[in-house]
Amino acid sequence: MNSSTHLPFVSKPHRGFKTVGPFVVMIYRMVMGDLIRFATIYLVFVMGFSQAYYIIFLSFDNPLTPEDVDDSATNPISTPMESIMAMFLMSLTNFGDYYDAFARTEHEYEAKWARIVLVVERGVSPPERHRQLMVYSQPMSDGKRALVLRLNQSDEDKEEMKEILEIKRRHERYVKKRKEATLIPANNIVHK
Repeated sequence: MNSSTHLPFVSKPHRGFKTVGPFVVMIYRMVMGDLIRFATIYLVFVMGFSQAYYIIFLSFDNPLTPEDVDDSATNPISTPMESIMAMFLMSLTNFGDYYDAFARTEHEYEAKWARIVLVVERGVSPPERHRQLMVYSQPMSDGKRALVLRLNQSDEDKEEMKEILEIKRRHERYVKKRKEATLIPANNIVHK
């Protein structure tokens, strides 16, 4: 069973590019590991609570029926399968509530962070803000300034970054020369 589910992830015609392989393996491990673990724990809780509801509702006494009449026909949860389905549906609505609460807290966090930034910015004069911007930011290719975060890099990564920057500088010089070359003939045209 395990090898048959793994077969589509490793078969050559469906593999695509070599760089896709690690992502496929990672997704496969997430699905087969985390998702199955979640489903197992989820089923344990759904089964446990549904059976608890079923047992509780076995003693259901409808106040509208006489005492000598059996209330099993009007029992809201009359079978174990019905209790499982009811618990499953109730848990789905809870997931929706959890998602809404999570989305609200994420936006609240962003709003609080924006408020903090705004208070700090208002406490500093515009010339001081500009001076600090020049200290911590670096110029980007479009002329604007931005905060650039760097992770710790190995010497090999630093060399690769230097090569990329050198290629970019050469490209910018080439583009500048091309622009100058196209402007010079246009200026030499004499209008009669």
